[in-house]
This record gives sequence, C-alpha cells and structure tokens, in this order.
Amino acid sequence: MACSHCGRCRCHEHAEPVCSVSDALQKKRPWVLSALARTCGMTEMDAAHGLPEEMRVFAPASAFEKIWKGITQWAHATFISQQGGFGMKFSGNIPEGRMINGIYHFSGTDPFGGHVRLDSLGAICFLTLPFMGKETCSVQFFDREGHAMFAVHVGKVDGGLCPVSRDGFFSMRREALDAGLADAASSVMPVSEAV
Repeated sequence: MACSHCGRCRCHEHAEPVCSVSDALQKKRPWVLSALARTCGMTEMDAAHGLPEEMRVFAPASAFEKIWKGITQWAHATFISQQGGFGMKFSGNIPEGRMINGIYHFSGTDPFGGHVRLDSLGAICFLTLPFMGKETCSVQFFDREGHAMFAVHVGKVDGGLCPVSRDGFFSMRREALDAGLADAASSVMPVSEAV
C-alpha cells in the first residue's frame, strides 16, 4: 500500500528506516531530498536530518515570516511543490504576503498565489544538496509529520545559480546559525525516532 501522503513511498510501513542516508549517498546517483526519503523509507525531514551537517541548517516554523520575507528579496527563485503524482513549479520573483488569523496569504496580484496554514508547518531547512555535480541551494518547508510541503530553490541564470539569490540564501542560513535557531531545531527528534 502506498503512502497516504505522497502516494509513492511506503514510509509508513517501516518501523525502522530501510537504509541510512549516508549509505544511500554512497550510491553515485543524482539525489534530491524526496528520492533520498523514498529510498531510505523515511520522511523528507528525517532524510534532511540524516545529511552531513554542512549540508543542512534547520530553523523553527516560528521563523517562517522572516525567512519568507528574505526569499522575496531574491532576484531569481523557483518554488516547487510535489504531492502524490502532482508537481507544481513556479520560477520568478516570489511575492510577499500577509498573516491573517494564523494563515499566511501570498499576494493574489501575481501569477503566484495561495496560502500556508502556519499551524501545519513543522520545520524549515536551508539545504545545500549537490545535484549531478552542481551546487543547489533550497529552503525546504516540512509539515508537522516531517513530510515536504514545498521548497524554494535559488534560481539559475546562465546555467548557474543567480549570485544575488545565492548570497541571500547563505546570508539567511548564517543568520539562522548565529541566532542559535539551528541548534534548537537540530535537537528536535526526527519523526521516525519519536514514534
């Protein structure tokens, strides 16, 4: 039976992960976080926790508005959400929004619209996971069960990461580390260990 969240993996059937993230990374193939999670039989957040420390910095869900505001300053970004067999991608400038009764609403005047219920957000991760030998930088947003809700990637220009957006990503990542947010979030027990 497939996972009720993503429709593909069988992560809910495993009391223990199928393999460790470090073992999976030894296989020389182009990894994305969702593929690592499926291969290891765990949630995307657990897979992110399993990555080497230099690849991931966690921040609490309470930092969402500040982080989102930083993302809106990037010159080029790509928003990606995959649920079940559906994937949605938006490239361009990410709009700001506003909080109304615990729901963050994205601007409806742009092609990008929608909302996030902040009570469903579990954690945020600044992720640098190389893909096919190239640098990638993304901010991953996980729900309370550890599944990926969506991600915002630093956009590309002329085949490489946009320098202004990349600088913005690493500035926010450093700020999360300096504020001690990463230490607090990293001490959160991965979902698979908490059950």
